[in-house]
Amino acid sequence: MFAVLELYEVGNSFRERVKRRFRKPDISIDRLSIYDGMHYYAIKAPVIDGEIDWQGIREAAGGCRSRMLIPENLRLPDDAGLVRFRPTVFQRIILFNTAVSLLSLCEIPPGDTIVSVVDYNMLDTKRLYSLLPYASIVKVITSQSKLEAYENFADKLYKETGARITVTDNIESALNSNLVLSAEEYEDEALRRCRVLSFYPLENTPKALCIGCVELTYGVKLPFYEGIPMIDFLGALYELCPPSERLTPIRAKTLMTRNFEITLPTAALLMKEDIDEL
Repeated sequence: MFAVLELYEVGNSFRERVKRRFRKPDISIDRLSIYDGMHYYAIKAPVIDGEIDWQGIREAAGGCRSRMLIPENLRLPDDAGLVRFRPTVFQRIILFNTAVSLLSLCEIPPGDTIVSVVDYNMLDTKRLYSLLPYASIVKVITSQSKLEAYENFADKLYKETGARITVTDNIESALNSNLVLSAEEYEDEALRRCRVLSFYPLENTPKALCIGCVELTYGVKLPFYEGIPMIDFLGALYELCPPSERLTPIRAKTLMTRNFEITLPTAALLMKEDIDEL
């Protein structure tokens, strides 16, 4: 469960000021259902003469005070006692599901396909399994501190599936890949000629494909909250309102290049054209 903070301005007319002398505008909290029994709280708080009652909001949030969606442009005081929620898993789910769709659409034989994954914090181990049917070689670029742990995982994966993945801390090993996955806002000179699929825009990687519009699970109707990115709201639903399987499969509907928004089939054609350049 999580809570969304929504602010509203209180008028400053003479009548409004008189009303406030007798009754202070309330902070309201509602429990809302979004999809298939998934619930969250919406906290609506007044802004009076530019002031926000952070103590009242904290009390209203209760157990959700450490799982708050707060407008991006709102500075959170150090003593507010609230913690902004930032999704860490959901964007990776979208990234890998989109990669699988791209690899399927481009119809490059698995024996000719190399996929690299940039995962410096060892957060993508579970999702690597989804790539195995589509690539004969899967490489993981990780940090030196994670090498041993990732190599142990690679041994475990081999025993389970018979598939081997290559683990390295050298980003240049991704150079001959058909697709490089990066959930982080990460760029490197070695990737400038690579087809990188990223969750964030990569300004200095000319062939990067960034997640654009997201294709939602059937039946999900999302509310709009000023200043709160929709991807953060979806991420909170996925990560904080189990079982998360109710929101999957979910993938990008469009991808962003430097100049255009394109569909997945168009991106798959670009990947096929890349083969001649490798």
